[in-house]
Amino acid sequence: MDADIYPPQAVARVKHVSEDQTTAFLELRNGSIATCTTSEEFRFERGDIVFIDVEHNDITLAPDELWDEEPWVGVVRLLSPGQVGRGSSSGRLPAALSHCLIRQCQNQSRIREARDI
Repeated sequence: MDADIYPPQAVARVKHVSEDQTTAFLELRNGSIATCTTSEEFRFERGDIVFIDVEHNDITLAPDELWDEEPWVGVVRLLSPGQVGRGSSSGRLPAALSHCLIRQCQNQSRIREARDI
């Protein structure tokens, strides 16, 4: 099969674009943030998925399907009715939990399913 093959490019998610649209902060898969500046305007919005071509100083939109959310893992402790304390070895727990299926395990609970709000 004959095919055109292009150099690999990093995939990132737009985390923030400055008010004047000249600075974009891009989240890489490893959690690092890349800062990009331009004299023109970035036409990206928070959450857009982009390709970063460092060799040619280029950023282009990529399909959303290229960014899979990784599951977050952590320990949730019930403090009192209606309150939840969070703890995580990775530091990557949702800021707020709107739906949890919890199995009681002595003084700790384990989350089987959680969605953030």
